[in-house]
Amino acid sequence: MLDLVKGSLIFFASPRSSPKWLTRLILAVEVFRVFVSLHSPVTLELSVGCPMLSSECKVLRVLIVDDHELTRFSLKLAMQRQAGIELVGLASNGREAVEMADRHCPDVIVLDLQMPVMDGLSASTQIKSVHPQIKILAYSSLEDPQTEVMLQTAKVDAFCNKETAVQDLIAIVNQLGQEAEHKKSHS
Repeated sequence: MLDLVKGSLIFFASPRSSPKWLTRLILAVEVFRVFVSLHSPVTLELSVGCPMLSSECKVLRVLIVDDHELTRFSLKLAMQRQAGIELVGLASNGREAVEMADRHCPDVIVLDLQMPVMDGLSASTQIKSVHPQIKILAYSSLEDPQTEVMLQTAKVDAFCNKETAVQDLIAIVNQLGQEAEHKKSHS
């Protein structure tokens, strides 16, 4: 956004909103130079990031865990396209999920339930024992009635079927992130 306010040329750009933000910044500087040469002196304020209050621009840190490479890649692309979401890692099994949760402390983990080495339910139990504030979204194609019973005792915060539309999955991730942030601010 480019704005002239009380003698100041103000340019706001979010690096996550568009890959063209640097080009826009350079263009704004050039516009400023022309403006200065034609008018009375003005100042230039450059703010790379969110023009809103920092609390309104909280970046949601997400970890994706799935043993299928295509699923991980698809979710990675979907998450990276979202403003306000930072993908902190990709894991292919529960053991990697536990290690990455310790290392990156994400706000939300999208966690497959059926994986080799360590399944999602075991991983969620270990993660929640150390990081109870992390929100875990069980992400599975299972539709077995036993799965529903397991989820009632599992250490997960929500369930999402893999057939769910990407925008709905992202909405659930954002909702869990808001719940995590709300819980942090009231602790």
